[in-house]
Amino acid sequence: MSLMQRIGVDAVSVDRIALALKRSGPGFLNKVYTPAEQAYCAGNDERFAGRWAAKEAVIKCFDGTGICFPRRRIEILPGPNGAPRARLLGNDRGAQVEV
Repeated sequence: MSLMQRIGVDAVSVDRIALALKRSGPGFLNKVYTPAEQAYCAGNDERFAGRWAAKEAVIKCFDGTGICFPRRRIEILPGPNGAPRARLLGNDRGAQVEV
């Protein structure tokens, strides 16, 4: 089995995510973010925006592979050294992510 490395990049306006959170309330929050992410972000728009951009970057890594999953199945939390770590929730045919 060959190992393929891919790179995904994304940027998002903090104001855009703050507006989405304000307009959509719990609907958007619960559709996009896991309970652990919501607890970590705790109303901090910059943290929510950072999680959104990281999730989009992960999705872009898998573009064209036939593997797709909702943003809520991608969890972005700080790792042991504080840097963001991506974790795929559920079984995606062996897909692995390291950020």
